[in-house]
Amino acid sequence: MSSMATRRTAPIRGGSAAAGSRTRLMLREMLGLSVPGTRWAVKSAVWTEACVKAEVAVRGKKPILFKIEPARDGSRGIVKTDRLVVSYIGKNLPQALGRLISERGSARLAGHDMASLGHLFIEDPEYGKGGLPVPDAGAMSNRPDSLLDSWGESSAWADFFAVDELARGNLDSLDNLFVFLQHGDIECEHLFPHGPAPVLSLVRYPWEHEVRTGRHPRPRSQGGGMMITSELNEDDVIMGNPEKLKQALRLGAKEAERRKSTLFVSNTCVPVVTGEDVESEFRRCTAECTKTPLYLTIGPGSMINVFQDLLVDRRKRAEAETETAAPNIINLLGFSDTPDLTEIRSLLEEAGVEVNAVLIPEVSEELVDQLPRAALNVIRPASAWEHLYQHVTADSRLPNARPTAPVGIAGTKRWLREVLEALGLSGADKVFEERLEPLRERWDRLKNDASKHRLGLVVRAREVHNITEPATTWGIPLVETLEEMGFGLDILLMFEQPEDVQVAKKVHEALSIPERHSIKGFDTFERMQSQLESMEADAVFTHHTYDWRVTQAGKNMFSLQHFELGPEGALRTADRLLNICRTTFFKRFAPYLRRTREGERTGIDET
Repeated sequence: MSSMATRRTAPIRGGSAAAGSRTRLMLREMLGLSVPGTRWAVKSAVWTEACVKAEVAVRGKKPILFKIEPARDGSRGIVKTDRLVVSYIGKNLPQALGRLISERGSARLAGHDMASLGHLFIEDPEYGKGGLPVPDAGAMSNRPDSLLDSWGESSAWADFFAVDELARGNLDSLDNLFVFLQHGDIECEHLFPHGPAPVLSLVRYPWEHEVRTGRHPRPRSQGGGMMITSELNEDDVIMGNPEKLKQALRLGAKEAERRKSTLFVSNTCVPVVTGEDVESEFRRCTAECTKTPLYLTIGPGSMINVFQDLLVDRRKRAEAETETAAPNIINLLGFSDTPDLTEIRSLLEEAGVEVNAVLIPEVSEELVDQLPRAALNVIRPASAWEHLYQHVTADSRLPNARPTAPVGIAGTKRWLREVLEALGLSGADKVFEERLEPLRERWDRLKNDASKHRLGLVVRAREVHNITEPATTWGIPLVETLEEMGFGLDILLMFEQPEDVQVAKKVHEALSIPERHSIKGFDTFERMQSQLESMEADAVFTHHTYDWRVTQAGKNMFSLQHFELGPEGALRTADRLLNICRTTFFKRFAPYLRRTREGERTGIDET
């Protein structure tokens, strides 16, 4: 790429960028239209949603919109190379135009992929300027790229971090503590199947602990409360049935009182669409609840403000009624009550620091009332819980510290030092070294063993923050931690936008010893699978419970659930990852685990 292109950082607003005149001329050449005497020209073009759309002018008729995108199994178009396919949107393609592109386009597009097309855009001097022509909006929206606008998209096959699913399930990291009431149709609850035996989750949620503790996650209805649903049917949706809501609310309020728990009411989309006044009924039926009930609906801001009464209003009252705490007492925000937290508490106690309350993901009135007894809030980076952190810290008299989570050896030492410094205390290094000393020999042995193995990370370039910004991975700096343990890394990046080719440099800069690792790019499902199979890594990071993209490549799987806090937790994490690397099951049986792009098995003859 030229130095000019390297310097360019012009944004692509709305996920698209218009082509300059030079880019349009080069696209004309690639489509095979630059024949002397021909009247075809690329009128406009945009890069959008990991494809190029080019509008070709047709004399006396509406322009024809062509689409250039990655070639996949089953892709069809008037041109198809090993990496790209060209199709058109609309009707009445002039026969001469179609024949010209079909005959000449294949040769000119051979050797190109989406990354090289992206270079055309960002190396163009007009790239990012306003006023450039763009294809007709009606033509561009004529055919959706994905029928899964809510749950997936055209590049969902490259999502190993379960980004959308973790965002959707954010509330589930907390709601096991409540009596949960859902007002809507029963199909909404089918997302969480449960029965007499535990049901395996399809996602390894970072806030669950089955890997770390060996305990199966509890269904929502078996947590700190129960699950109630109004179970609206088709007649209720058409005719209305306010009595179902009243009955559900009365039952929920009664159960919350009996269990001394908090009632959490979720109003789904169906009652909102039918215009039912759910919130007024909620206020009436829960007025006598001892603990402040919570209400969530699909309106703007509801998810952000659902804990306003509990974490803001109640906390402020508690602060007004509580005297200033001793200077060595802290609250921990974003820490789960697991064995590694017990070790962190012990480390803090040895340094002269007392833990007062541990809030989020556990949330209760009792914990909120305890918060003002501390002198400092220590917050674990977790962007998914940031709105909750803001509630706890808004207009609070308590100062806040936000060190990187105590993960790994160096990370825990750094965390302890920053916590003590925020309290005006010292001696963190001495306390930590004393804790580490009996562990050092085993740690060195684990590092030596890990140096003989490699781990894989696959990420879409636009979501590279998942491996460079710890807040997106619950405070766990993936690259830093795995490097410290001694593992080599094979990193695969999916390039979707023109500037994505620059992301590899950002990842390279995040590596302490870059020569030990590899960084490669891909732009199609087939290339991704090929690179997964050829990489040396023994295991690949994925939040999907049984990820056949990984297993059919002969690799094992690991996720955030395999990581623990503190120095002892670092040893357990390294040992756990090493055991995964040493497991040869998927490597041995990979030929029998082959799948089609749709996930159907092809590697075994059941006859």
